[in-house]
Amino acid sequence: MNPTLTIKVLKMQAQTIASYALGSAFYSALVVFLFHSFIVQHTAFFQQYLTILPKALLQAFNISGSNIFTFGGFLGAEYLSFIWVVIVAAFIISFTSGAIAREIEQGTIELVLAYPVGRIRFFLSKVAALVLALLAIVAATLGGIWVGALSQHIQVAPASFFAIGVLATAFGLAVAGYSFFFSAVASERAAAAGAAAAVTVLFYAVNFASSLWSQLSGLGRLSIFHYYSPQDAINLGRVDSGSFLVLFGLALLTTIAGAALFRLRDLSP
Repeated sequence: MNPTLTIKVLKMQAQTIASYALGSAFYSALVVFLFHSFIVQHTAFFQQYLTILPKALLQAFNISGSNIFTFGGFLGAEYLSFIWVVIVAAFIISFTSGAIAREIEQGTIELVLAYPVGRIRFFLSKVAALVLALLAIVAATLGGIWVGALSQHIQVAPASFFAIGVLATAFGLAVAGYSFFFSAVASERAAAAGAAAAVTVLFYAVNFASSLWSQLSGLGRLSIFHYYSPQDAINLGRVDSGSFLVLFGLALLTTIAGAALFRLRDLSP
């Protein structure tokens, strides 16, 4: 890894990272406020409202039974299980596709590698920048939850903050892993971004189908969303070790594969 290159990438992306981080912090605080307004103060109305919603819609947002009436269940359903995923996936896919594939497409990567950096160090420097950016967004999200909970006098255990922070980071790293893989093997940014987005949507569709139809329940384990349950992380204050290992393992394997293929590939556009 080249710290100078990592810092340079972070400086170039600073405004984008700050926008995503502040947006996530604001929205997470807003959802906490909505929890107090809808669940705490108007529980009966919200219970009646849920009865008229289609089952498929509830499954799409990971809403099940009385879980939605808990702090973790509401926060997960209204933000962390879907909207936060869309926001973070969009950031990661944009970042990773621009990190390598765009450099190849524009022909600027040869100028960078003309310096004594090396392909693997170049690749890992970009990965390090993404990891730091992801940590900033996750930290901002947790900060928003903390501010919202504090303002509404809602008690949230430190273990819950730690658990959702670890799980959200592991999930983001899993998306980043295969996104970097596609960026390393593609010669155009659009191709890398499209492939990563398609895989993410496919993962979501598989998990959705497996939760909706019992005949397909076994397919759920093939999706990263099967291992991402922010509701349980917040409510239980812990992360399932198996889920963490699957997400982190996928991130590690796809990153290593991407680095290996990038080292061997032809860099001509």
